[in-house]
Amino acid sequence: MTGKSLIMAVLLLMAVPLNAQVAKDIPADNRLTGFKQKGYLTMGIRNTFSTFNGGGNYTGYGVGGHFRVPIIPRINTEWYADYITNNIGGMGHRTDYHIGWSVMYYLINPSVAQAASGDPIVRLRKFNPFVEAGHCFDYGGIYRNGDLKPSVERWSSAVQFGAGTHYNITPALTLP
Repeated sequence: MTGKSLIMAVLLLMAVPLNAQVAKDIPADNRLTGFKQKGYLTMGIRNTFSTFNGGGNYTGYGVGGHFRVPIIPRINTEWYADYITNNIGGMGHRTDYHIGWSVMYYLINPSVAQAASGDPIVRLRKFNPFVEAGHCFDYGGIYRNGDLKPSVERWSSAVQFGAGTHYNITPALTLP
């Protein structure tokens, strides 16, 4: 198995969902405060769109894996790794190994208390908008077509920030 095949196999195995459910005996009001809520530990795969080479005809695409570790209901962390490739004008290609982390702040509380038959329950909102900031490292190489060793390779790092939303299809399936 080649190195690229091994990386792809590991990333696909990371797509298995892993959820840590909130304990059922915690009253809904305590679950929303975040002091006792441990939340969901989630894992999944991700698609990556890269403009490392200036975008346009040199846009890169990749695949990766991530996991999220919530701290309190409105703050979540995401840890990820990606493998990205892109064509450079038909003369060669660039590959990047991309690892990093982000801290997400949800603009509204992602959990909602709801009374059902007199018993309070907690459910996740369908849309959870967030702002995020983080850091990443990249190891990249540029290859001429047909070469097995890169002509140039280097490490780089960057800070990042942005906004987005999660759409919760079910408590165990989310579209980032």
